[in-house]
Amino acid sequence: MEINFILDKSIDLISYLKTNHFSGSMILELLKHQKIKVNNKIVNQTQLLLDNDLLNIQLIDECTNIVASDQPIDIIYEDEYLLIVNKPHNLDSMSSRAHYLDNLSSRIINYYNRNKIKSTIHLVNRLDYLTSGLMIIAKHGVIHEMFKNIFITKKYILKVEGNVDNSLSMINIKIKKSDEGIKRVVADDGKEAITLFKTIKKDDKFSYIEATLVTGRTHQLRVSFAHLNHPIVGDILYGSKYQQNLCLTSSYLEFEHPITKKRMKFELHPNF
Repeated sequence: MEINFILDKSIDLISYLKTNHFSGSMILELLKHQKIKVNNKIVNQTQLLLDNDLLNIQLIDECTNIVASDQPIDIIYEDEYLLIVNKPHNLDSMSSRAHYLDNLSSRIINYYNRNKIKSTIHLVNRLDYLTSGLMIIAKHGVIHEMFKNIFITKKYILKVEGNVDNSLSMINIKIKKSDEGIKRVVADDGKEAITLFKTIKKDDKFSYIEATLVTGRTHQLRVSFAHLNHPIVGDILYGSKYQQNLCLTSSYLEFEHPITKKRMKFELHPNF
């Protein structure tokens, strides 16, 4: 994989790369392996870049020890630098003791192997086992590092029990890990969890919600709506009486592409 930049000003190499979210350790590693060129000539760290110079960076191939799974993945978008996939319900994002042989990461590794993509797994956003929907996977550690400085708008569609008050638009609680395994609880000494939401529609039994995370706590939406006495349908852990897939989907992602700088928008319409 390579990245090309055309300079629009004069600046030293290190400053320019750091402006583009390359860490100091990454820069040193690339220079050590002579992976940075300006106008097709290998450079050192004191290089001055001039207006209209062509900066070429050959990223170092990555390897992985993640076990590959031949199960399919639903790719929504792909380019040289990233994947957008639709993760199904009831699938771990990463390899775990319980799901070592089949998880989203192992499925992606199989896809990489088949397509000769020399990368390991870099999940930009994560979804838990029960939650479905859109995830961003960076195809290299450098791209993943760039995403740390990019704001991502994340929206979710969820179906909850009961009729949610239309006058409500924000949930602000504090969440911490309980003593009961993976479960989270509302507690004064927890971390702040802020959710903005609106009711899209409702019927006699359910409300359909579009929620935007301001913070990103584990199980934030599940705990937040259970706290309002409107558990997400299918969320047995937090009080739902319905035995079915969790009705929670990562439905919308918007961000600036780390390389092309284009606005990227992706949307799903779950059927529940």
